Amino acid sequence: MDLIAANLLPPEAQPPDSLHHDPSSIYSKWLNNLPGQVKERILPHLTDCDLSEQLSEVMVGPGVAIVAISNIISVFSGSTFWAIITFVLLVTLGLSTVIGIIQGIITPLQNTFSSLREHSGLLTVGVCVPMFLSSLLFVRPSGSYYVNLLDDYWTSLPLFFVVILETVAMAWIYGARSQMK
Repeated sequence: MDLIAANLLPPEAQPPDSLHHDPSSIYSKWLNNLPGQVKERILPHLTDCDLSEQLSEVMVGPGVAIVAISNIISVFSGSTFWAIITFVLLVTLGLSTVIGIIQGIITPLQNTFSSLREHSGLLTVGVCVPMFLSSLLFVRPSGSYYVNLLDDYWTSLPLFFVVILETVAMAWIYGARSQMK
């Protein structure tokens, strides 16, 4: 319709008003019933619509699970109830993960520095606030780019160092030098 308004296409190329009701069947019927000359002028302005290509563009990254779950839930009867249950499930799963991570940071700090045991609430806030502020980077419009960067590049190097440190720790615990003598 924009091309007709810009006089790039003739008025005969106007799509039917009912196109928005069932676009997949009405569009193909409309396009096939156009006169040959009009059809030849329209085709260069149309893009190919391949469903598998469109899905491959959309279905990448961390949003795949959300899209898949949303599609499955929308088919259920009482889909609003199941959507709420799924949301509550995801929130509790996220909270339990965060609590485990926070405990994994706070407990070693309190064990190492006994003075921090007296101020556990302040220590918790002191750990949570910087983590919250650093997580704001991921909710910006460019956040999905940073998530992909983190997923693709930043996770492999720390895992490599963790494996090396675990190997050194096991060698130290079991006395690798004393075994070699």
